[in-house]
Amino acid sequence: MTLVDILQYPLTAMTLTSTWLISGPTRAHRGVGFAVAGLSQPLWFICGWVTHQWALWGLAVVFMFMHLRGFRNNL
Repeated sequence: MTLVDILQYPLTAMTLTSTWLISGPTRAHRGVGFAVAGLSQPLWFICGWVTHQWALWGLAVVFMFMHLRGFRNNL
C-alpha cells in the first residue's frame, strides 16, 4: 500500500463531512465545513500530483479557491 492509498479514505471522509457541515443551518457549521474542505483540498492536490491524475489536480485547485471564497463570504 502506498501513502496515497492510505490517505484516500480519510480524505474522502473529510470531504463528505465538510459537505455535510457546509449545508448546515448555522454559520458556525458552514465555517467549520469550509475550513475542513480547505484543509482537505491541498491533500487531494498532492494525491493527484503523485499519481499523475491531472483532472484530480485541477479539481482540487478549483475547489480550493471555491472553498476559500465560501469561507470568506461566510464570515
